[in-house]
Amino acid sequence: STLEPGQRYLVEAVIRNLRVGHHLTQGTADSNELWVDLSVRAGDRIIGRSGDLGPDGEVDPWSYFVNAYVLTKDGERLDRRNGQDTFVALYNHQIPPGAAAVVHYLFEIPDDVRGPITIDAALRYRKFDTTYLKHVQGVRFEGNHLPVVTLASDRVVVATGPAAARPSAASRKGAERAEAELLAELAGAPKPRPVARRHPSYERIYAVVKRIPAGRVATYGQIAALAGLPGHARQVGYALNKTPAGRALPWHRVLNARGECSLPGSGGDEQRRLLRREGVALSREGRVDLKRFQWRPRGSTP
Repeated sequence: STLEPGQRYLVEAVIRNLRVGHHLTQGTADSNELWVDLSVRAGDRIIGRSGDLGPDGEVDPWSYFVNAYVLTKDGERLDRRNGQDTFVALYNHQIPPGAAAVVHYLFEIPDDVRGPITIDAALRYRKFDTTYLKHVQGVRFEGNHLPVVTLASDRVVVATGPAAARPSAASRKGAERAEAELLAELAGAPKPRPVARRHPSYERIYAVVKRIPAGRVATYGQIAALAGLPGHARQVGYALNKTPAGRALPWHRVLNARGECSLPGSGGDEQRRLLRREGVALSREGRVDLKRFQWRPRGSTP
């Protein structure tokens, strides 16, 4: 079957807990981080994404988390390993042994899309979430750089094409009623957020990133300051994540404040490969010596 541009479609991702003798996740469910990372693409163009990481390593809070969101009697999240304050669970997404959970996503294909649609879904795991890490590290927190492990993943590629022959009025009415009932049932389900709209400041960020010469690197905070956005390092990460398809930017020359790549998995591997090709040395831990390789444009503060 083919998908029709301009139409909305429902994606269902199934998570199954197999060959494990306990709930997924279990024990430290307040601090373990287990979430679904789903993307919908047309070639290099991102149509929707849920489960992405921000520049400081924080998972998109609108993602679907396989955990328990537990509250204290004051309505605050239990996020500091303070189990003695447990009062009630706002939700419990843990999956019992041998059971499964279905996560629903709704996306719309833009009218101008041509070619196949690729849907990637992965279940990611990290030992501690960013909220807990901030609590532990306090003023020393510079980002959540703990390893991210992919527990399972899958990909579906579907062709797009012109609208097929229109069904009869009766069948359309039945389909519309079924869709309405399903949407009502799934009210509040996570949806990949559209990325077509860009903040006006993104062009200023792109202009600064484009100036970084080969063999040099800059930090998210540095780029923000040079773009007239001091204190908004996270916005630089969002801007780079939403770079228009076909726009050439040396994105790989932007690192976090510790001189490390913030991208997990294959994205980080590609970033390190590109840096090494330009002569930037990385330590065994994958860190760049900023004193040696940081870009310092003329007139900027050291």
